[in-house]
Amino acid sequence: MPLTFPASAPPLLFLSPRVPWPLNTGAKIRTHALLRALCEAFPVHYAGFLQPDLNADEARRRLGACETIKLYPEQGISLRGKAWLACRALADSRPVNILKYDHGGLRDYVSLWIQENPAGLVHADHLHMAACLGDASPVACVIDEHNVESVILERMASSYHRRGLRPWLRRQARRMADFEARTIARRAQALAVSPEDAARLEALAPGARVTVVPNGVDLDYFTPPPPDNRRIAGRLVFTGSMDWLPNQDAVMHFLDSIWPRLPRTPGQPPWQFDVVGRSPSAGLRARSDAAIRVTGAVPDIRPFLHEAMMLVVPLRIGGGSRLKILEAFAAGLPVVSSRVGCEGLEVEDGRHLLIADEPEAFAAAIARLHGDEALRHELAAAGRRLAQLRYDWRTIGRDLVQTYQNLISAELAATPTPVEAGTAG
Repeated sequence: MPLTFPASAPPLLFLSPRVPWPLNTGAKIRTHALLRALCEAFPVHYAGFLQPDLNADEARRRLGACETIKLYPEQGISLRGKAWLACRALADSRPVNILKYDHGGLRDYVSLWIQENPAGLVHADHLHMAACLGDASPVACVIDEHNVESVILERMASSYHRRGLRPWLRRQARRMADFEARTIARRAQALAVSPEDAARLEALAPGARVTVVPNGVDLDYFTPPPPDNRRIAGRLVFTGSMDWLPNQDAVMHFLDSIWPRLPRTPGQPPWQFDVVGRSPSAGLRARSDAAIRVTGAVPDIRPFLHEAMMLVVPLRIGGGSRLKILEAFAAGLPVVSSRVGCEGLEVEDGRHLLIADEPEAFAAAIARLHGDEALRHELAAAGRRLAQLRYDWRTIGRDLVQTYQNLISAELAATPTPVEAGTAG
């Protein structure tokens, strides 16, 4: 039977591993921004998992722009759940991070929704949600790869401090690469956050359709401080969810290898370091002292961005692109970053930020920027301009909707008309 789309926008099923609220992780911020854009263009039906720290009523209120909402409790969190996942992993070739989201009830719901909406579209937020598609074949399915998941696992395996876990991480990376390649090759469209990630996905699945939809920033929310704002000399800041291994590794690396190398001279204001983000480990909290402040979750990170002299991003593990840098750019805060930290962003060393990798070089870049007020102003202004030109969520949302419209047009063009279907052969 030939496919026909309704005259109005087709329905869209949005699958997500967590409700994008509160906006305290980069993943939730991206999900929230793209979901909002899609809700303005399509009748969106939301289905996914509810994290244990969010009330179901609050979740439904935050998802109020969606036509329907279907929520399932997040699984694999308790010790019993983790043991269940480990047992499943013994008999399944897929990585544990994918098995966690393979939920029978949600899979059945997705299958039924596709049957009832033959012209419907499916947006899988994160590769993980592709597990819920099973063998279902929607008209068009878009996989939003927040990161190239296999690359993150490979980098973890190379630098994780618990060496005994590295062989297991390497096996998981191989399994993830296989699942990632098969999924991207099968589905209609993949989204990557950067040209670098797009190239990696195309190498994994030659011939796959991959479109870059970058991360962005809310330029109305993150703004430069008022003219009378006073930054605190010597104050450095790192922002990010501290239950995310790449962030944990970055901060501990900074404290162990970079912090001791910062120059300390008589008469200079003392260095101070704010670690701002939810769920810091007990080990990180134990590093707090008069100069190192570990805040945990805060209601608003903007005061920290306005007080600091610079953002430091000494990441060694990661993928995708860093929203923390875009937020600093939008807030007029200069940045010192590793190459991995600013990977995926269209930045130039010395023009938009300073880039350094080795501890000595990173410490030297901090000292250079701290002592050069003109350079701080130049980098802050260039970062803000770049955020305005390339990383405004409003523009990115419009581009995402256009990607869907192009996909719909391609599917229509590839579908035979009733006359063609009846005369073929």
